[in-house]
Amino acid sequence: MKKYQYNCIDESILLPYLKKYVFGVLHRMVPYGVPANFLTLTSIFIMWSILIYFLNIKEVRSGAVLAATISIILYVIFDHFDGLQAKKTQTSSPLGEFLDHFSDVFNAAIIIYLFFRSLQVELDDYFLLVLWFNFLAFGVTFMEQRERQELYFGKFGTLEGIVLVLLILVSCISIQG
Repeated sequence: MKKYQYNCIDESILLPYLKKYVFGVLHRMVPYGVPANFLTLTSIFIMWSILIYFLNIKEVRSGAVLAATISIILYVIFDHFDGLQAKKTQTSSPLGEFLDHFSDVFNAAIIIYLFFRSLQVELDDYFLLVLWFNFLAFGVTFMEQRERQELYFGKFGTLEGIVLVLLILVSCISIQG
């Protein structure tokens, strides 16, 4: 049986710093026996939990924005943990890649929803257009991966976009509430 190997080129400008000072440092606390797919499922659970919370509140206040910000940060951390864990334990698999990448599609849509709700922007045609472009970008990325036989991320990609969203969300949190 041929051994599975995940191929990815990531030229992100932020990833080397985050890997060295955040993801790598925090990942040392993850026990060796924890399956990488469990870490992926944890990130999915975090994002779907905050989505359900936001769907059930009428007014978005500072506490909700803080909860969204923390959830997105945890998602990003766990999203990188799964890859680090799969490499560390040499347990990369097609199922893990599928689970990780397709959860990213939906989690990115949740982040867009949280962003619009936190900024109190109407969920109208503009929101749907942004969601459509999000799904289109992921679709093009997957088509490119199929052709190249490797996943490619440029200098400015999803990670940089999420960090920008986080910076904007943090600026929306007021001490008064």
